[in-house]
This record gives sequence, C-alpha cells and structure tokens, in this order.
Amino acid sequence: MNTTSALSSRQRLKLTLPCLLYLICGLGCLLVPARFADAFILTAGMVSLLSSVPFFVHAFQWHRRLDLVAALLTAALGLLCVFMRCQGAFLIGVLYSMYLLAIGLVFLIQAVLDRFSGSRLWIGLGYLLAGGLLLVFRHDDPRFVMEIIGAYLLLQAWQNLEELFCFSNPYDAKYWSTRHWMALPAFFIGIFPSFVIGRIQDEGMKHRAVDFDGRKNDSEVNLRIWIHTGTYGPRLYGHMTFSRNNVMYSYGDYDVPAEKLFGTIGPGIFFTVNAEIYANNCCIVEHSPLFEYGLHLTDAQLQAFDRMSGEIFSQTVPWVCPMEAAHEAGRPVSLQTCGKMYANRLWFRTGCRFRMYTRGPWKWYALLGNNCSNFAAAKLNEIGLHLPVSHGVVSPGEFYEVMETLFDDPDSCVITRSYHTVDIPASLFDVPD
Repeated sequence: MNTTSALSSRQRLKLTLPCLLYLICGLGCLLVPARFADAFILTAGMVSLLSSVPFFVHAFQWHRRLDLVAALLTAALGLLCVFMRCQGAFLIGVLYSMYLLAIGLVFLIQAVLDRFSGSRLWIGLGYLLAGGLLLVFRHDDPRFVMEIIGAYLLLQAWQNLEELFCFSNPYDAKYWSTRHWMALPAFFIGIFPSFVIGRIQDEGMKHRAVDFDGRKNDSEVNLRIWIHTGTYGPRLYGHMTFSRNNVMYSYGDYDVPAEKLFGTIGPGIFFTVNAEIYANNCCIVEHSPLFEYGLHLTDAQLQAFDRMSGEIFSQTVPWVCPMEAAHEAGRPVSLQTCGKMYANRLWFRTGCRFRMYTRGPWKWYALLGNNCSNFAAAKLNEIGLHLPVSHGVVSPGEFYEVMETLFDDPDSCVITRSYHTVDIPASLFDVPD
C-alpha cells in the first residue's frame, strides 16, 4: 500500500505537533521533574474525578455494576492524586511498573503459543526486567514518576518521528509495517481519562455523521475494514473485522467453555457472515457502532486475498456453537436460555458459519496477543497492505487512528469512510428482516 507520498501541510502539521509535544514535555519531565511533578499529579487527579462522573450517572441510571466499580476506582484515584500527591505518585509508579510486567507476560505467553519464538521471548524478558526494576526501586518522590513519564514521552516522540518519516516515503511502507511499535496501555486509555473524551466524541458523531462520511475518488471499493466500538464492558475495547464481496471475516474467542486464564486465552474461532446483516446486528442488537473504511485493491492484491482466504479455510474445520448443536440434535432451545453466550446470539440472528483453527499461529486466541486486531492486520498484510501492528496490549482503536491517517492521505488505497450507528437509522443497511 502506498502510504502517503504527498502529505499536505495540514497533515504534516497533524503528525509533527504530537512529536514536538512529546519531545518538549519529555525533556521537561527529565530535566526539571520537580516543576512538572505537582502539576501533572494534580491534572491527573482532576481528569480522573471528571472521568468518574459519567460512570456514576450510568451506574445509577442503568444499574450497571461494572460502571459503579469503574466510578469508584476513578474517583479514588482522583482523590488520591489531588489530596495526597506523594501517594498518588507512588500509585502511578506502581501501575506503570505493573503495566510493563503485564506486557512482558503477554510476550512470554505469545512466545509459548508461537513455539518459543525468539523475537517475542527476548522482548518479553526485556519488559519483565524493566517492570521488575521499576517495582523494586520505586519510591514516593513525585520527581521519580516524572522521570519515568519523561522517558516514556521521549520514546513516543521518537515513534511519532518514525511515523512521520514512514508516512512521507511510500517506498518505506514495508518498514512501517514491520517496526516494533509500542502499544499504549489499552485498559487505562479505555477506562480512565479518555472515557470522557470518548463520550464527547460519541455524542458529537451523532450530529456530524454525515460530515464524517466521505469518498476521496471514484475508484471501486473491493475491500472494507470495520472498526467496532462501544461504551460499556468489553465493547470499550472494540473489535476489528474485514469484508469482501459482502462476506465478513472475523476472528475471536467464541468458545466460552474452553477459555483459560480468566477468558484471556481460548481456541481460535473464525466465522464468515453476510457483512451488512452483521453490521446491522452490531449496531441494533449489540449496541456497537461501526467505523467502515473502503479500500481499493489491485488485481494482484485481489488474487493474494483469494489465496489468503483459502489458507484460512485449509487451516480450520467447521465448529458449531452450543445453540446450533442443540438445534441440529432436535433438542428444544431458545435464545432466552442460550443468549448469554455471544456465539449463540450471533448464529441465531445472522446465520454465521463458524470454523475453528486446528493448526498454525492462530490456533489459540490470546486477548493480549493473537487477538482480532492482530489477526485482521496480519491477514491483510499478507496481501500487501502493510498495516502497522503494535506489540503489547493492542486494541482496535489503534487501527482506527491508522485508517484515519490513511484516509487523509490522497495517495493511499483507503478511499471511503462511513459511520454506522442505531442512533442514525439512515446509516444502517437495508437488509431483509
């Protein structure tokens, strides 16, 4: 895929400003940590308190226990940072070290699933070492936290500089897709301060979806990438799928009884379904709005797609969800008794066809490793799209940012975008009931 050879001044500014911001703040945190520390901890506390408000509202309005837990956690973090700065700094340091340890564990688990892949093993050990050292040598001085944040911001500045370079040189598209991009802390981004920003964006989208929809040129759309989103529970992390010829391709952990490690690992299940019926079901029933991006593939890429999809079917065997199995056996079954499991709801409402991987790297699904986002990106990279794949705890939101940037690029193959939500009936598809 041609990743920008003619960025406009506005697009260059959009990529350059975050890099400069990270660089200036990172240097400030490292060189004069005392001046930044108090303001940062106080700001983090205020944002956390603000983030807890909508959680409290929805916890009591819709009787959601998960929202109540999130509200109490964000409020506690906010109060701690506002009134007990040193303890807040201590907590932030501990959380960051735990995040590094979690990322290291993710890589080690993925290395085992990939039959002790050397690259993942060494990176995982590196993350574990960094997290362990930080956890052992932490102390209550807020300046120490600022130095940690400063180092992180400088790494982000370097990464943004690389992104700017890659998006400016189409011959380096493959380099862009093979770099070791750092994943952001998906849980904290999805649950804590950005919750407020996400709600504001969601509300705004209801009123400007028509402005969001767009087309760059008249080229044929022969591949669509879908970024699922939501505002509650697992939907906060979203989902990523792709479709061609109105057939949706999706990968995930749908065999709930076979899940391990608290549902973070399970058999790799793949399904195909009518894309428009599936999209409507996501919006109307599952309350998950969709961002859709239309791509134009070359003839060579279309042939590669056919080979890639054929390999998926050669590595998988048919799998039936419990509700379908009961139906085939002639046993009485209803959605009321089986609807808690997503695979049952999906089969009942869309008629999707499931398949289970029996070999290859996707035999085991890992929420923090081989998840839906990495699957979609890896499969699309097989046909030459060269999408970036971050390492660590990856969420579909990262690919939303990538697709937005590529849509802004006049030379990329991402030529359309649209937004689908039950709040805007005109954005739904006209399919038979």
